[in-house]
Amino acid sequence: MGDDPKETLPTRSICEVVKVDMQIPGCPISKDEVERIVQHLVLDVPYSTPKYPICVECKQRFTSCVFDAGELCLGPITRAGCGAPCPAAGVGCYGCRGASVELNFAEFMSVAAERGFTEVDIRERLDFFGGFEGLR
Repeated sequence: MGDDPKETLPTRSICEVVKVDMQIPGCPISKDEVERIVQHLVLDVPYSTPKYPICVECKQRFTSCVFDAGELCLGPITRAGCGAPCPAAGVGCYGCRGASVELNFAEFMSVAAERGFTEVDIRERLDFFGGFEGLR
């Protein structure tokens, strides 16, 4: 907190302050996804954010599962659409795109615990980008 802490208002997402027509998930956002969204807005090309988890993209890329290799990875419960660059680089997903629509959170927690990850490890990863707040 430093030597001179300041009282502030709680942080809010932009959609809590103004009407948002479209949100681009991710950190950083994917260049390809931005291009698809611009095509959607300008040329009326169909676009939708994937509802399935990152694991699907890993399988499409023939990426070895880092979760199976002992690395904590939120890929099984994170919204796809980024192309899975983190697992492709051998790093477990941190969930920057937020929770997948199609997820089984209880099963993920069970499997992660079976693989030796503590609840503190898992919660720390889940809280990194704040995209899993409703899943407590």
